[in-house]
Amino acid sequence: MRSRNLKPGFFKNTELADAGPHAQLLFAGLWCLADREGRLKDNARMIKAEIFPYYEVDVNGELTVLERLGHILRYTAGLTGVIQVVNFEKHQSPHNTEKASQLPPCDSATPRNSTKNMTSGKLTMDLPLSNGGNPSDSLIPDSLIHSDKNGGCDPPKRTRKSTTTKTAPPELHRQIVEAFHRICPHLPRLKGWPPHRRSALTARIKERCDDGKPADTVAYWESFFESVTASDFLSGRTANPFNATIDWLLGPKNFMKVIENNYTNRKSANGAHAHG
Repeated sequence: MRSRNLKPGFFKNTELADAGPHAQLLFAGLWCLADREGRLKDNARMIKAEIFPYYEVDVNGELTVLERLGHILRYTAGLTGVIQVVNFEKHQSPHNTEKASQLPPCDSATPRNSTKNMTSGKLTMDLPLSNGGNPSDSLIPDSLIHSDKNGGCDPPKRTRKSTTTKTAPPELHRQIVEAFHRICPHLPRLKGWPPHRRSALTARIKERCDDGKPADTVAYWESFFESVTASDFLSGRTANPFNATIDWLLGPKNFMKVIENNYTNRKSANGAHAHG
């Protein structure tokens, strides 16, 4: 982690206060993890290990909250998920010995679908704003100043929860496959996406959306794959190794068992990550 500036106004930012202490601490930690251009890899597991080593926190859910508020932008570059801290260069003066970012700016990458239907298990509606509906500056409370550029990217606009998506566009499938490879590198890698896999994923998305879950977002599937990775059984860390394939995970009965936490490690059941 790197040393960064933290302005006094950070502690009085009403948006972050409404989001809760975990979101506040996570946002401050992202500044320390980001490179000199304000970018870092979008890896919830790694971020949790660095910022919340002693607490059980749904980091992916809190990242979704910060993106909804316009403080970060999440996108995919090739097979790499990236987080851009909005207005980073406005508030930080990195040391001149810091290396240039190795991560591409978002204007050369693919925006993630998490900006659509941005909900998590802890947040199902837009947070209230004290400034009449405009996202505040990253650190200055009650400010209506908003940078129109950040590494070539506009901050995500706030939107109300949209209606349920019952179809799964090819781009969403591609991003979900990328998330599977990124979060579950120990599981069998996919070498193709034939019709039976497309049909299975589309069916699971529709089922969960019909139940009111944001399964038509990449964030939902990242959380799902993180629960798979955390399971000793599904990840082959048991006496009789078993590695769950994508076909096994997308099977209707197996999928339901995973989201109902049937494979959660018993020793960490009290702090298990619940997924729906």
